[in-house]
Formats: sequence, structure tokens, C-alpha cells
Amino acid sequence: MFLLSKIFFLFLAPFVWLMILLAWYFIAKKPSNKRRIKIAAFSIAIVFSNPFIYHNFVLWYQAKPVELTKQQQFQVGILLGGFSTYDKHNKGFFSEYSDRFIETVQLYHQGIIKKILVTGGIASFVNQPPESFFINQELIKNGVSCSDIILESKSKNTYENAIYSKEILDSMQLKGPHVLITSAFHMPRAIRLYQRAGLLVQPYPCNYFEIDDNRRILEDIFPNITLLENWKYTIKEIAGTFIYQLAGKA
Repeated sequence: MFLLSKIFFLFLAPFVWLMILLAWYFIAKKPSNKRRIKIAAFSIAIVFSNPFIYHNFVLWYQAKPVELTKQQQFQVGILLGGFSTYDKHNKGFFSEYSDRFIETVQLYHQGIIKKILVTGGIASFVNQPPESFFINQELIKNGVSCSDIILESKSKNTYENAIYSKEILDSMQLKGPHVLITSAFHMPRAIRLYQRAGLLVQPYPCNYFEIDDNRRILEDIFPNITLLENWKYTIKEIAGTFIYQLAGKA
């Protein structure tokens, strides 16, 4: 299932759809079929490179900001992995999604969360350490006590994040609600899976793909070809939620 999910993910990008249509165009014999293919390719290119459509869809889908105060204290903050990687020498690096790491450290030092459960294993086919090992080291570097870090290093996806988090928290008799920390666009799917697993969680979205501002007039006028790739992650979240619902997991 892990392999199939990775293959499926590759075909969620509108750019890949365009490449498939282009190959089909050169294979097609009938002029009527070629015309339909051109219309389909043109429509995909226009819709999925439109900044206005992308911006407003993401604003609608992603979780809204949440403010937590020092008066609200939680035993555990659950930090979902997926924001770091290793090079070929197994040296860890943060990715562009590492805002959730920053937010978690801030919540800890503010006293809003007492402990941090890091959930993230090996979500690739290469031989490398679990992601949670690197995050553990970085948390310690940023002043988090070793005794306040809980590691979950077996999970390969969000569903397993939830299942294994539940097992650990139950074994330690740590009662919820717990703060669930992940990207705003990932939060709708994550919250469904964690609730389905039987955990009471307070969502704390961060790492916003889009923010509601008043400086987008020029940006929304011209097509942006990079959005053809960005939509892949958007469609992945929607498709992932739908598949998990069909499987009774969300």
C-alpha cells in the first residue's frame, strides 16, 4: 500500500496530466481526437495555472489560524513529521514546511504544552534514519528537555501517525486534549484521522500556503506555471481524505 500510494501521488500533478495529453496527441490519428485533446490540455493549463483560483481555493480549504494562550495548558503537543529530510550521508535538513517545528518549540517554551510527541518514521524507500531522530536532536538544540520529548519512529503516513500516537499516549496514560501541530493545509485530513483513532485533539495549524492579503492584484492577473506543481499537494490532501473515508479510516 505504501508503494501504491507513492505511485498514485505522482499522477496527481496537473503537469503530469499535460504530459500524458501531449503524448496522446502525437499518438492520436483522428483530427477530431487531436482537437479534443488540445481543448483538454488548454483547459487544464488555464485553470491550474490561474493564481486567483489557486489562492481562493487554498484559503477556503486550509484550517483557519488558532490562538492559544498561557492560560490554556496541554500535557502533550503532537508534532507531525514531513518537514525534514536526509542527504546521502544521513545528515538531516529542514524543508520549507518546518514552520510547524518553530511553532512547536514556541508553544513549549511558553508553557502551553508540557511534552512534545514527535511522530515520523521512514517515509521513503532509501536506507535512512527515521525522521523523528533528526527532529529529536533539533528540539534538544532549541532548549527542549530530553525528558519532555516522546518519539514515535514507525509511522510512514498520517494514518499511522495517528494510530501509533494513540498507542504511545495510552501507554503513558497521558490524557487529552492534546495539541495537534501540522501544516494548515494538512490539518483537515490529519484531524479526521486522529479523531477516528480515538484521540481528543486541539488543532494548531501553521505553515500556511496562502494568506488573505490585499496585495494580489498583479499576481492574480498573470498565469503562474509553478502552480501546476503546487496543485499536486492540494489534490493529494483531498484525494487522501476521500480514500481514507472510503476505507473507514477517517
